[in-house]
Amino acid sequence: MSIGKVISLDDTIEKMKMDYLYDGNEKYLKFIKKLYSIDYNKWSTYFWELYIVKLFEEELREGLFHVKNIRQIAKDIAHDIKEERERIIILSYIEGAVFGHRNMKLSKELIKICDKVINEKKSNKIHISEVMRSKHIRTYNEVILREMQETDYIEEIKEVLLDYCENKIYDKLKKYSLKRDIALFESEIYRIFEKDCLEKYKDGVWDGVVARVVKDVNRKYKIIL
Repeated sequence: MSIGKVISLDDTIEKMKMDYLYDGNEKYLKFIKKLYSIDYNKWSTYFWELYIVKLFEEELREGLFHVKNIRQIAKDIAHDIKEERERIIILSYIEGAVFGHRNMKLSKELIKICDKVINEKKSNKIHISEVMRSKHIRTYNEVILREMQETDYIEEIKEVLLDYCENKIYDKLKKYSLKRDIALFESEIYRIFEKDCLEKYKDGVWDGVVARVVKDVNRKYKIIL
C-alpha cells in the first residue's frame, strides 16, 4: 500500500471519528466493531443513565455547590448534554481498545500470564476473571502503564476534548444565564469530562488486549469471558 493511500485511509477514519463525535453518525463504531470486534454495547442502558447523567449531575453539583440553584442547574445540564457526554466517553473507550488490541507486547505478556494460570490450575479451561485475579497481574498492570506512557494518549485526549467542549458543549450553557459563573461551569465540566475520558480509555486498553488474547489463546485452550 502506498504512502498516499495510507494517508487517505487515515484521513477517512479520522473523518468518520469526528462525524460520530459531532453528529452522532455511527459509521465509525460499525467500522471499528467489524475490524477489531470492539463493541461498547456491553454497557447496559442502566449503566449509561447512572454514569452519564446521574454521576455527572452529582459531581457538577458538588464541585459548584456555592452557585445559586445549582441542584436544578446541574440536573438540567446533565440531561441537556447527555448525548455529547456519551459520545466523547465512548470514543475515548474505543481509542483505548484499539490501542490495546494492536499492541503486540501487551498481548504477548498477557498470553504468558494465561499460560501460567493454566499450568497452575492444570486445566485447559479457565475464566478470564481467574487471570485477572492472579498474582501475576500486578506486574502486568505496570507493563500497561509503561506502554501507555510511551504514547501521547493523554495529550491527544485533552486536545480532542478541549475542541469538543469549545465547539459543542459550552454553547449549550448559554441558555442558563450563568453570567459570571459561566467560566466556573466550563472549567468544572471539562475537569469531569477529562477524568472520565482518561478512565474509559484505560478500560478500553484492557478490553482491547483481552479481546485479542482470548482470540489467540483459544486456539490452544478455552478462556471463558
